[in-house]
Amino acid sequence: MVATTFAADTPLAVTGMVAKGGIAGNWLWWNMAASGLLTVFFYARLWRRSGVMTDIEFSEIRYTGRPAAFLRGFRALYLAIPINCIVLG
Repeated sequence: MVATTFAADTPLAVTGMVAKGGIAGNWLWWNMAASGLLTVFFYARLWRRSGVMTDIEFSEIRYTGRPAAFLRGFRALYLAIPINCIVLG
């Protein structure tokens, strides 16, 4: 999950943040990098032990029933429509 944040658009986004907010705009980027590192170091072992590959599989293990199905459907639509439109834009 952390590796997916480092794509071809990341340098452009960081440049835009610095251009807009000055060097202080870079702190948002460093904050995201620090939280990504913490995620890796604290949750990687737990994630591997669960035996899943995606975060949706993880939510299937954790939650069951109708609310879990709603969560998966909502997340699929949320990531498919507005997030992909933002990324493509």
